Amino acid sequence: ISVSLSLANTIYASAMASDPSSKLPYLPGYTFQKKKQNYGKTQYFEKNAGLSFVKHTGVRKPGQGANIPRVTPDMVIDKDKKATKPLNAQPEKLPAWVAYDRKVLRFYAYFKETVDGSPLENFRVRKCIFYYYLEDDSMHIAEPRQQNSGMPQGVFVKRHRVQKPKGTGFYSAADLVIGSNLEIYGRVFRIYDCDDFTKQFYKDNGAEQPKCEHAPEDVFAQTNKNVMKTTKAPNPMKTFMEAQLGKTIEKNTKKFLENDRKVLRFFCRWDDPSMYGETMLYVLHYFLSDETVEVLQIKENNSGRDHFPALLKRQKLPKNLFDVSPSINKIGAVGEDAQFYEPQDLVCG
Repeated sequence: ISVSLSLANTIYASAMASDPSSKLPYLPGYTFQKKKQNYGKTQYFEKNAGLSFVKHTGVRKPGQGANIPRVTPDMVIDKDKKATKPLNAQPEKLPAWVAYDRKVLRFYAYFKETVDGSPLENFRVRKCIFYYYLEDDSMHIAEPRQQNSGMPQGVFVKRHRVQKPKGTGFYSAADLVIGSNLEIYGRVFRIYDCDDFTKQFYKDNGAEQPKCEHAPEDVFAQTNKNVMKTTKAPNPMKTFMEAQLGKTIEKNTKKFLENDRKVLRFFCRWDDPSMYGETMLYVLHYFLSDETVEVLQIKENNSGRDHFPALLKRQKLPKNLFDVSPSINKIGAVGEDAQFYEPQDLVCG
């Protein structure tokens, strides 16, 4: 016992000699914070074999035989040659969002929809386009717009992963085959064709697509074709003979029917010569149906100007400014002999 007590006293005496502050009582104001031995900042990243790693607490350095996360065979040291193998910068397999970035498969499909209360047709064939995104296996369906179809058209199904019926999984690229029927949210689509890129993609992957089919035509499509055939330009001799018999067509009506929704677009620039003037950019639209002109301002971000969308509202633009009446009672009125700008007058430069 005496030996152990003497040993304890010796240890206590050496501790008191090494740390003089330990003689003070452990009370507020009598204690001191020990000084740091290392004032360097903590390092969280390490590099090994050209790759960056996050430094984990408690993990030893690579030289001490610690296991580093994401170790590849290229980083293992060859004991015979005592040298590091060359690092392969090209990964063995790219992720899908990199390998198939901006690669989209396009299929053409249709489904039949019943038409109630119409004596002319019983069903309508609605053609759609399937867009399948390979990067995340998502898909969206769009329906091209038809003239005078009488129904809303456009984006039919927004982009997302489409689930199979009864929750058996999601549709993949292997399910999209020409001649197959897909049930999507209660509607059955039949795929009848695809574009050239899609055919080549399946061919390169060893699953060639079957031959394309033809979508059926409904009564509305046939009627629409007949209407388009009858709206072609009439024979000038026939128009002349009908005019002699009393059937005349007004010039403006004929121009409207031939040039409806046809617009010429020009990009313009106005150099303001005033003291604080600057260059302004505009877009000029010339409507062929009624020979009217509108000038719209191009909005620029952070320009410091209030946005006035229309410099000139849609109207006929006279060549001579003085042909426009300055009277308040006749604002915008023009004379009978006024000449207006025509398509041949709009030339670049």
